[in-house]
Amino acid sequence: MSGASKILGDQVGSTAPVFLAFLAVHVPAGLVAVAAGAIAALTRKGSPRHVRAGRWFYSAIAVVFVTATALSIMRWRQDFHLFILGAIAFGGASIGYLHRRRHWPGHTAHILGMGIGYVAMLTAFYVDNGPHLPLWDRLPPITFWFLPSAVGVPILIRAVLSWRNRVPKTHSPRARQTHSNLGRPSG
Repeated sequence: MSGASKILGDQVGSTAPVFLAFLAVHVPAGLVAVAAGAIAALTRKGSPRHVRAGRWFYSAIAVVFVTATALSIMRWRQDFHLFILGAIAFGGASIGYLHRRRHWPGHTAHILGMGIGYVAMLTAFYVDNGPHLPLWDRLPPITFWFLPSAVGVPILIRAVLSWRNRVPKTHSPRARQTHSNLGRPSG
């Protein structure tokens, strides 16, 4: 990072008070998004814990996107790519969230939207911070761009196929829609 400063041993793009104020919101929101997204992915789908974690993930990623947008604008030439990754993360998560909130049939759009949001968020984190992390700093920079997808895409494919295999193929489209609503909390 050209012109970067260190705070608490970590490099930051600027020590301007406005930049640091947005960063002070951005970092905790990112931590919440990472934790809540992992909880949602690892809990039984449709359970109260999954739904609650998914809502926390979506709220946190919205905050991450808003603050990332502000931070990127302040250092546009250096960080415009982080804005693009943030837009992909928020856009994917929005598709996944709206799919569930609007009770659209099936699970694919929800799984892919939330999963793409999570992978894009991690990609932005590693692209921005990977070169400054212990051990990660030994990896070639291209790794930060592709490693989250290399791990996440097979997991997403498995999740989509798992849900698709749960819907009996001999049922009518109405029966498949009814089956896809099983496990979804009412209200």
